[in-house]
Amino acid sequence: MNFKIIKEFLYTLPKTDSVYPVLRKKDAYDIKKIEKENFRILKEGVSQDSKNIWAVDGSNKTIAESSGKAIELIRISAVSESKVITSTYIVGVVPRLESEITYDAKAFLFSGEDLGLNEIKMNAYDPSITGTAFKAQPSTVAAVLRRFLEWKMIEKIMKDYNPAMILKDGSLAMHITGEEEIAQHILDSKYPVIGVVKNSSILSNRGLNILHEISSIQPHSPHWYYDFIAKGKESSHPVYIHAVKLHPRGRIYRMEIPYHYNPASIYQTLIPISNDALYLGYPYLLAKADKIAKIKDYEVKHLMLELVDKEEFEEDMHNIFKKEW
Repeated sequence: MNFKIIKEFLYTLPKTDSVYPVLRKKDAYDIKKIEKENFRILKEGVSQDSKNIWAVDGSNKTIAESSGKAIELIRISAVSESKVITSTYIVGVVPRLESEITYDAKAFLFSGEDLGLNEIKMNAYDPSITGTAFKAQPSTVAAVLRRFLEWKMIEKIMKDYNPAMILKDGSLAMHITGEEEIAQHILDSKYPVIGVVKNSSILSNRGLNILHEISSIQPHSPHWYYDFIAKGKESSHPVYIHAVKLHPRGRIYRMEIPYHYNPASIYQTLIPISNDALYLGYPYLLAKADKIAKIKDYEVKHLMLELVDKEEFEEDMHNIFKKEW
């Protein structure tokens, strides 16, 4: 086997006069060529009170799922320097046969704070949740409810704690049916909400991750942001998308910020909370929120014994084959 041929196929970049980001919905974003003059240097030590920065994350795990029903466990966490809030729900998803199949997802508070969103209904064929599939799985609707509950947690923090800013794990895009109604007023508020994306999937026209392209021409400064990868033009994603470096030895992250905030002021505020040795360049409050939100296997196993009717939830054949092999 000539591995050199395979490596040439994998790693030979197409020739191009300029490098720029490629997004799926081209008309929904303004983009720029990737150039050195778009870097903005951040000043170390310029900071607001980091004690009132909050981070919000969520997780969900399937307890049981059949072709039409699902039982899920959802946990949403919010953390600051001095406080932790959690909301844990058991969610049931069942089909309702109307003109088409509609999933009814109902959340039952298991522990913690009630965030005030206990039910959603979604068409099983809604293109905003089906992806490449013909019909959405019931567990997908539970994942949508989890995302909506994350927005509701952010809303609660704004109402009760007057935050300096709120960091949200993931993109601020509101592409799911019904999401704008829940989240738009949150992004329009006086409290900055920043989306921090751990693993960006935006590619360049050469097929490389756009953060790699930006990294290859980065300045020697230890802290900077790249202004901008893209600017959303639609109401479902009204943000600037930046590449941000918050520690000299840290990774570069994609961050999203609504139009009406000053990015330099926001990102400089994050520098002092992005120096944890385990997560250099990543705001450690988000890492803490992720850890608290994570659902353990033993939690799921306990609820499985309490809630699952084996005749209703037949075992998936893929899982049976895994056991055999």
